[in-house]
Amino acid sequence: MPSRVLPVLLAAMFLCSVGRAQDPPKVPDLTTDGKPDRTHDWNLGPTGARGWMWSWRLETRLARQILITAVDPGSPADGVLRKGDVVLGIGDRPFDTEIGRAHV
Repeated sequence: MPSRVLPVLLAAMFLCSVGRAQDPPKVPDLTTDGKPDRTHDWNLGPTGARGWMWSWRLETRLARQILITAVDPGSPADGVLRKGDVVLGIGDRPFDTEIGRAHV
């Protein structure tokens, strides 16, 4: 392939991908009637719990709630969290509405 063709192909691919950008879908409110998509859940560190949080293209920065999907018996989360609980923050600090993490 001539050396000038590759940069042109890469530029064309980039422009095509930029043109397909979409706004993320609406984030569900799990405390009311919002439903998770059930396509994935995440281990919540060493807590022994798993949870679902909204994501778009594997990015969770807009997520404000975590739906607990499982709690391992005998784990640190056992007796504290139950399947179906919705976590809205840490302690008395809600997840930040601007950057998606707890206030420090």
